[in-house]
Amino acid sequence: MLPHKKILSIPRYFNRAHSLAIRLSLAFALAIGLVVQPQLAIAEKTETTQKLKSAPKSTATKASTAPQKPKAQKTKAKTASPAKPQPKPQTLEIKKTDRPSIRPVIPAALLGLSLVSGVTVAASQSNTITVAQTGQHDGDDRLIQLREAFLRNDQVEFQRIFSQSDQAPLKEHPLYPYVQHWTLRLKLSQRPIAEANADALQREVLRFLARHDGESLGEQLRKTYIEWLADRESWAQLQLEYPKLIFQDEAPLQCLFHFARLKLASGEQETLMLIASQSKQLLFAPRPLGAACGRLFSELKQQGQIDQSALQHRLRLALETNQAAAIRWAASHLGLPSSEVERALDQPEKALRSSNPAIGQIAWTRFARQDSIEAYRRWRQNEQKSWPVSVRSFITAQIASMSMLRMQAQAIEVTRDALRESQAMGASAIEQGVLGSDESLAIMARSSLRAQDWDSLQQIIAWMSPRGQADPTWQYWRARAYRQAGDEQAAQTLFKELAGQFHFYGQLSLEELGLSIELPPRAAAPTKDELRAVAALAGVQRAFKLYQLGLRAEAHREWWVSTKTMSDRELLAAAELACRRLVLDRCVNTADRTKLEHDFHLRFIMPFREDLEASANRVGLDSAWAYGLIRQESRFLLDAKSSVGAQGLMQIMPTTGRWIAKKLGHGDFKTEDLHDMKTNIRFGTFYLRSVFDDLDGSQAMASAAYNAGPNRPRAWRASLPGPIEGAIFAEIIPFTETRDYVKKVLSNAVYYAAIQKQGSQSLKKRLGEITPKAAGNSLLP
Repeated sequence: MLPHKKILSIPRYFNRAHSLAIRLSLAFALAIGLVVQPQLAIAEKTETTQKLKSAPKSTATKASTAPQKPKAQKTKAKTASPAKPQPKPQTLEIKKTDRPSIRPVIPAALLGLSLVSGVTVAASQSNTITVAQTGQHDGDDRLIQLREAFLRNDQVEFQRIFSQSDQAPLKEHPLYPYVQHWTLRLKLSQRPIAEANADALQREVLRFLARHDGESLGEQLRKTYIEWLADRESWAQLQLEYPKLIFQDEAPLQCLFHFARLKLASGEQETLMLIASQSKQLLFAPRPLGAACGRLFSELKQQGQIDQSALQHRLRLALETNQAAAIRWAASHLGLPSSEVERALDQPEKALRSSNPAIGQIAWTRFARQDSIEAYRRWRQNEQKSWPVSVRSFITAQIASMSMLRMQAQAIEVTRDALRESQAMGASAIEQGVLGSDESLAIMARSSLRAQDWDSLQQIIAWMSPRGQADPTWQYWRARAYRQAGDEQAAQTLFKELAGQFHFYGQLSLEELGLSIELPPRAAAPTKDELRAVAALAGVQRAFKLYQLGLRAEAHREWWVSTKTMSDRELLAAAELACRRLVLDRCVNTADRTKLEHDFHLRFIMPFREDLEASANRVGLDSAWAYGLIRQESRFLLDAKSSVGAQGLMQIMPTTGRWIAKKLGHGDFKTEDLHDMKTNIRFGTFYLRSVFDDLDGSQAMASAAYNAGPNRPRAWRASLPGPIEGAIFAEIIPFTETRDYVKKVLSNAVYYAAIQKQGSQSLKKRLGEITPKAAGNSLLP
């Protein structure tokens, strides 16, 4: 398995090919209102009956979570005839345990799912929840078709579908505001537009924004509206609209806002300087500029607000991140000959001896990406002594970074060279960022860790920005460096600061302080009023309906906007509701965001427990580790699918699935089998045990192998200069995703083991020690 960003997709409804158990579980969940209902009412009753009806059957094809032209979906639900009365809300009784708990009863035989570990549910209890039954709506199919036309930016088809739709059920649909939203965004995308029509459209947009201010619908429309205003050069209105955005972290929109301010500044020098200062934060961010930001920075340069030093800084950032377009932009504004720039980009080896330091900087950095060993050999022989120290230091640092990313032995030597060169500049070297951004410095810091050169590590962390130094990663390793240097007081200060945080470095810091890793006190369960208040939010109701339809991109936005400013109590209520509707990823992610009141039984849910523990026990695998891996792989989504094709709960690649099926004697294997809960867990635990054995019983190595494939960790281990602790191995993994993955999987495992009451927990013990060993070739896929 190659490292991959988890872009998960969930079908609108489970496929017929899925196991009977899964289809029955969904049917049962739909019938009792766990998934589909947007409202929750809570009643005080002591005795009720449950009259559960089968959910309508449906078929569907898989749709991506990203808005990528999903195929049209036809879903017909079996509904009662008009003459029949509407079904009454279903009432579920939930037993009080050691804490007030209101969770629905789900027969284990059907669902195989104990949502929250340690919670007992029974059929006759005192806390009662009345769940409003909404099911499918007549307008579901039309709404999905309208969405598809919107995503294709096909206004003609959108209007055709809308005009041919039965208007009554569509306008009564709980997601009808989305139809209005899509209509307006399609209108805003049309060019050109007559002035009279533009005025009418603008009034219509503003009315919609007023109705949905503070909601996801309003947020998405406002972004499109801001772009429309920029195209029309309506700078005053744009300046009014941008501050109303809930999220103001998108660089293109930030640049449009600053450009509008620039146009309205009327040449006032003080205002120009303020705009330039704020804009430079974007200029110095290691990411692509984009057209909007390019126009802003070109205008600022023309007005004398961006000097050569700032352009040099931008060029270095573009070189670090290998952004050819940004390199060309900075080079052109620095006045570099375009032909020489192109030669340095496309044929760097031929431009290494350029007399122009800026051209040489481009050539050497690009060449280091091609062959860092040869680049270092030539750089030491042909180093341009006449070039500025800032240029020489940057080139050396880039060769060091490329060497470390390839886990080459020379990495620490080049890192030390870069530190020595930059010291000649003193404090100005840090101000100018001659060793690169925090990202490059982090790579060099990992080179020092790999060599266990604690002095170099301290120097590099000191070069980072205040934000970089405050990252828990570098707080922890700085504390370790202080301890190695004998400064125990400084080390203890940082360890204590981290020890109260619930993550990999917080757990390691507890152990450094000689403290045990324990679960925090469990917050009181959400009250009926707290649950009712969250369930009544329009955004939450829309989110659950969107999840029901499989429109996860829109659902995620609704959920995030609705929960963004929630208190801990509200977050716990939202997480509880998500868990009970089987939107398990939102249950986990929402519970994960509390600051002071925590429920780790929601953060670390344990569904499918009977099946998972049986499969883990069958192969002698730690079930806490398996749970930790699933939490990171899929957040317990049965039909999760990654961008590279990994499938199901434990994200198994189809080729790996075929290999496992052969080993286990699972005949007639099909890729869709990986979406069967029992099969996926059985296959995943078998494969995890296989890589564990293949890598000498190291959970750190095996976790890395599960994500990046079994041969890469072997190569990383073989490159080590000597034995290292598992925490260092996890830190120096060259793939960002795999590095983050290993830390989170093993940190999760510690908390799962604590929930399972497996005794005293040690993350360091799980990480173990990694000793160099010849790589060889794994026989595993």
